[in-house]
Amino acid sequence: MAAVKADGSTTLALTTDQQAAIEAAFSITPATGNTNNGTIAWTYSIAEGALDFLAKDEQVTAVFTVTLTDSNGGTVTQDVTVTITGSNDVPTLTATDVAGAITEGRHDDLLSDHGLDCVCRP
Repeated sequence: MAAVKADGSTTLALTTDQQAAIEAAFSITPATGNTNNGTIAWTYSIAEGALDFLAKDEQVTAVFTVTLTDSNGGTVTQDVTVTITGSNDVPTLTATDVAGAITEGRHDDLLSDHGLDCVCRP
């Protein structure tokens, strides 16, 4: 697996969890009605949220090697390359406790309130 930043050459470090999610999204199954003709179906499905770490134009390239074995011990391999390119998702903001109360006191008291929790997603 290789990952690069938007410049196309700087390595993008992936966490163990990010790598695991990218790898787990690949699966193979015998083609429907498979008659042992060497055909196999593959799918790649990953939750969009699992890729939020990718900035616009950052890329992850994952290569999965599929090996087919016949009943006579013969094998053939084929690489399946999946390239994932980051996009600039619309940011979202979730705020809680957006109302507060401030009581005026002496002139040297600081008027303040807190409790705004923001979850910002780029």
